[in-house]
Amino acid sequence: MFPPCGVDELPEVFRPAQVGGELSRNGTVEVASSLHRDGSEVLRDLRWGVYVTFEAPTDYAAQCFAEYGVRTDSAGRYASLYRPYHLIGLELGVSIASAALRNEPTGCPTAFRGDVVAVAKRDLRGRSSTARAATRSTGDSPRSNCR
Repeated sequence: MFPPCGVDELPEVFRPAQVGGELSRNGTVEVASSLHRDGSEVLRDLRWGVYVTFEAPTDYAAQCFAEYGVRTDSAGRYASLYRPYHLIGLELGVSIASAALRNEPTGCPTAFRGDVVAVAKRDLRGRSSTARAATRSTGDSPRSNCR
């Protein structure tokens, strides 16, 4: 199929046909053509990059797409993220071997890889910064205080 598509059209083109896109169904993998059917070049083509298009599972997620400036389709339900580089020579062989020979999924973590940390601009629970630091230094889980 290889529909012609540039970065700016990703969420419109790579969504299911039943909602106006080019895909036969959700959950498919597709390659974008960098040339239109008449041979002219696609503006901001995807030739050197990788992308993912996904549907908002909830209205809240769709709202977040808008708030975070994620490019969406006209309905705001399908969003796309694009990275302008792709290390295919390093990634493809391992992914194919893992999927075909060992029946393993690729692109997902197999074990703990790291923490995500956030800092509030102000105290959210009335605890002082000293109390929070003491909790972290004693090894108590920060989640134990979340309700």
